[in-house]
Amino acid sequence: MMGAGFYSLWDARNSICFDERRLTTDYLIHSIKQQIREVDSWGLGIMRNSVDELCIFSALGISGRASRTHQIREVNWHAPCAFQLKVNTDGVARGTPGLAGYGGIFRDHLGNCMGCFAGSMGIATALEAELQAIIHAVSIASGK
Repeated sequence: MMGAGFYSLWDARNSICFDERRLTTDYLIHSIKQQIREVDSWGLGIMRNSVDELCIFSALGISGRASRTHQIREVNWHAPCAFQLKVNTDGVARGTPGLAGYGGIFRDHLGNCMGCFAGSMGIATALEAELQAIIHAVSIASGK
């Protein structure tokens, strides 16, 4: 949503620099509001729930839609049997597909970190990143 405001400012700057136009503050505010409303009509007008965005929207007289809150789940780690190692892995992608990475940690029965790894994959899906984390963990565990 803030991109619409930045676009309006960039467009106004170009009009002043290259077309030698004079723009009023009222025109800029109207233009920014118009851009935000247009983006909002596409269904993209969701705030990131930041105080900064709320202040900007309030100053412009625009009511933004708050993004959904993330659900928090408690996750417990259970130690492996004595003298064994346990590996926990994770993979993530920003977008589908998007920039992706993976990682993992090996712990002993006391919870001590015995080793860890992380890697970047470039563009991939979250599933591919999860699988790469498992493949890398198995490769380390097997000594390859």
